[in-house]
Amino acid sequence: MISSMEKELVLNTKQTQMWNMMFDGEGNLRTDHNYNHFAFFGAFRCGKSFFMMLATLVLCKRYAGCNASMIRMTYGELTDSCIVQFLEAFPPEENDYVYKTGTREIIFNNKSRLTFRAFDRDNKIKSNNYDFVVLVQAEEIPESLYLQLIGRLSG
Repeated sequence: MISSMEKELVLNTKQTQMWNMMFDGEGNLRTDHNYNHFAFFGAFRCGKSFFMMLATLVLCKRYAGCNASMIRMTYGELTDSCIVQFLEAFPPEENDYVYKTGTREIIFNNKSRLTFRAFDRDNKIKSNNYDFVVLVQAEEIPESLYLQLIGRLSG
């Protein structure tokens, strides 16, 4: 069980292992290893999406002014899953942010920003710099686009 913001969350075994790989006991990003990429694989309904969204929320709230993006291959998948799921799991009024529908971005009270992007529609992916990105269904993304995205990481 972990404390996330005001709620106690119960994570499954795989989620707990991933949490402990990424975060220390205080909820800060761990720096005692050389990992800078994390991947969470598993079966359907094992909690991958929820965990990625939780980790994204924690990073954006913990580190003021960070620039993050959650990316899927297509716009339809992005709007049908990522955006809806994030807003439902972590409502704006409980998590100190505003969601801007027109730009598909969340602006946190601490000036962190989370944009929702899709490779089939957004050229801004290739012209932006990010502190971190979350690739949803990374196996769908061609290697050339993945490498371009890695080049956008500067945080």
